Amino acid sequence: MSPSQAFDAMAQQRRIQQALAAQQAKQQGGAPAQQGTATQSEPRPTSSQAVPPTQPRRNVAPSSRPIPKPQQPAMPEVGRNDPCPCGSGKKYKKCHGAG
Repeated sequence: MSPSQAFDAMAQQRRIQQALAAQQAKQQGGAPAQQGTATQSEPRPTSSQAVPPTQPRRNVAPSSRPIPKPQQPAMPEVGRNDPCPCGSGKKYKKCHGAG
């Protein structure tokens, strides 16, 4: 598809969308919607009409927020003289318990 064909297809699609929006507005009894606002039923607030937040913001430093602790892997409790759970056959204190 050449660039001019792509442009023509996009223009045709835009005209179809505008005609559909005008038809829907006519069925609803309102004025035809303008370009770019075909699917919007309410106007967007301007910067002077800012929408208040639903919850007040709390100014909390990131370091003061509680940090969830990572969960420990499910390992059985092993005594120092028990065999190591890794399967090496060594005592835990000589294998993974060293250090």
